Amino acid sequence: MGDRRFYSHFGIDLTAIALSLHAGPGTKAVRSCITHQVAKILFPSDERNLEVKIQEALVAIWLEWRLSKDEILKVYLNRVQIGRGIFGVSEAAQSYFHKQVQDIELGESALLAGLINAPH
Repeated sequence: MGDRRFYSHFGIDLTAIALSLHAGPGTKAVRSCITHQVAKILFPSDERNLEVKIQEALVAIWLEWRLSKDEILKVYLNRVQIGRGIFGVSEAAQSYFHKQVQDIELGESALLAGLINAPH
């Protein structure tokens, strides 16, 4: 997932943005935080322009006002793509391990976490 500051930011990781701006051109782009990914999942757009990015940021901030961090994480884990054509940890647990998500073991959950498509 890659959002180390998830529980400390307000939907937009300003630290990550500042670090990427400081790094300059040619460096790896900032990855979206989990809340921003939820905004993209809930309101998908084929366009990738500044207007869409601003709208996603505003939705992320709105989500942070309306939901707890755990609720945001639950939405993310229930809707994120995990592998090819599999969405959400429940579907992934069933597809990969033939188990209900609550029955998977620690190692299996780590494997699923590693399969989550990297945010962009």
